[in-house]
Amino acid sequence: MSSVNRPALSLRSISRLEGQINHCFDLSERNILFAKKAAALTRHSFFVEAKDIINKLRAININYDPRLSAWVMFAEGQIEHFERLNTNRARDKFIRAHLIGQVAKDRELSTATAAWLAHCDFVEDRMHDSASYLAKAFSWSEALVEESRGRAYLVLADGFSMAGQAVVAKHWYSLARTCAVEAGDIAMQNVMLFNSAAFHVSHITLLDCLSTVAADELKRTKLEVESASNLNAALSMANLTSMIPIMQAELLVIEKQWMRAEANFSQHLPRLEQDGLIKAHGAQSFRRWPGGCDGRGCR
Repeated sequence: MSSVNRPALSLRSISRLEGQINHCFDLSERNILFAKKAAALTRHSFFVEAKDIINKLRAININYDPRLSAWVMFAEGQIEHFERLNTNRARDKFIRAHLIGQVAKDRELSTATAAWLAHCDFVEDRMHDSASYLAKAFSWSEALVEESRGRAYLVLADGFSMAGQAVVAKHWYSLARTCAVEAGDIAMQNVMLFNSAAFHVSHITLLDCLSTVAADELKRTKLEVESASNLNAALSMANLTSMIPIMQAELLVIEKQWMRAEANFSQHLPRLEQDGLIKAHGAQSFRRWPGGCDGRGCR
């Protein structure tokens, strides 16, 4: 299982895992490190490389070692989430990995899956379940376990953003960013920046429907969306590429640039449908907003 070529921005978190793999002489633990690497590659949109590792791990796991099987399912859940944005299938993988992780007494896996289950339930409006998994993620994890804490902080931040508590949300976004920086996980930083921008677009879109949007608030939101767009373009993250233009189109509507907004929507809405972010038929046809997010963040 070899290294992959990757942009410099996404180097550190994957390189750290590669270093651990190279210095690990316990075959079982080494295989689990490869599963963690597959998950990290997935978060940076290296889906082909991640699947190659997973296929090799499944081929050698002939005795179905519980911990390795669970970590592989965790990585597969990340693929369902990041490549396909399929929350239900991702949740199915995470819940199985979560249960096996507890039986195997793997605290890192149990907390990481709890944080991801909190995210999945938040996106699907199961707020009570989301809160329950958040409690597990925080109570079971150490403060410096970046994957668990960072994802849990992000769910909290998105929740406060959805509730209109922007100042409180900013605090939790900052903590999520700190975890991402410590882990060298630029993908998590990208998600945090995107979700924050998406909620701000959502907020001023609603404000525009009810009253007026202050010029300085519109300017700040445009700059935030531009920053999210620039970082995402540098990283070449797959699915966010189709959502950012919709956010920009919503801002054009607020600016009353109708023709440019219509052109943006016409050009990019088909891609949203292709990515599974809107449904072709029925009452759900454009429920997921802003930018295909259902007002709850996307990643």
